[in-house]
Amino acid sequence: MMGFYSVRKLLDTFKVSDDSKTLKYDVLWYKNIKPVTYYNWHHIDELYDLRKTHTESRDIRFICDKFIHSYVFVQIEDDAKLKEFYITTDTLKNKKCYFVSIDSIISIFRIIGRDYPANSKRSVNTETGEIEISAW
Repeated sequence: MMGFYSVRKLLDTFKVSDDSKTLKYDVLWYKNIKPVTYYNWHHIDELYDLRKTHTESRDIRFICDKFIHSYVFVQIEDDAKLKEFYITTDTLKNKKCYFVSIDSIISIFRIIGRDYPANSKRSVNTETGEIEISAW
């Protein structure tokens, strides 16, 4: 969770290139079939239809947000090795649950950790007054 928080903070700076910020990952998700509560959130197989997989293409910020704001957070291990996560937020818990593999997580951390843009440009959006940053 701290790793995803750190990545998200870096995405708001000029220390990560625009290419990395817009990189998309295919994430799997499963439809909710039963209300999720404080007492049953860890029973993934009872709450979501794991027989039917759906796919969405999402950017790194989206994936970070799901981990940071997770309500359902179930890690799956195989031979004592972390393999994958089922995650969803409090606002999405009764709609869908996402599946993220450890390979995707490692890829995200490597891409952001190795991204050192040589150039950046900062400007002020005249409509919102917000600073906009581009890096390459």
